[in-house]
Amino acid sequence: MRDYVKMLLHPDPNVRPDPHELLKLSYFQDPGVSALQSLDELRQLDNLARSRFYKNLRVSIRILPKRINLHRVYSQLSEEFANPTMVPFVLPPILEIVDKIDRDEFTTFILPSFQKVLCIKEPVQVT
Repeated sequence: MRDYVKMLLHPDPNVRPDPHELLKLSYFQDPGVSALQSLDELRQLDNLARSRFYKNLRVSIRILPKRINLHRVYSQLSEEFANPTMVPFVLPPILEIVDKIDRDEFTTFILPSFQKVLCIKEPVQVT
């Protein structure tokens, strides 16, 4: 990684690597980093593709730091509360995040938006 940073800072543009070369670095192949990249692209996917991603997200949540899970991953997952058909798929990763935080963090960051889910009657899987 250091070599690539040095190359990026090089005054000669011909020596600098292009973005595609950087994405091939092992640093960006990390499961946690891959999950965060996929989160960024999630809005472009249909419900079926998003549900598949959410099923596998729990593994990445175990790897990612608590702060990233709480502020980055949860905020993205909570946006799905507006789409009741996706709520059953985002609940397992959210509960995985809840397992990693303390009571104060839950009360401050999770509960205010999570209360909306407690009132949902559709789809049937939620009740």
